[in-house]
Amino acid sequence: MFFLQKTSQDGPAVGPWLLALFIFVVCGSAVFQIIQSIRMA
Repeated sequence: MFFLQKTSQDGPAVGPWLLALFIFVVCGSAVFQIIQSIRMA
C-alpha cells in the first residue's frame, strides 16, 4: 500500500504512462519478431 500511495503522490499519470510504455515495448518487440520471421520465410 505504501508503494501505491507514494506513486500517487509522485504524479497521477506516472502509473498509466509506465503501463503504456511497457505495452508499447512488448507490442513493438512482438511486431519486430513477426517482421523478422516473414523476411526469413
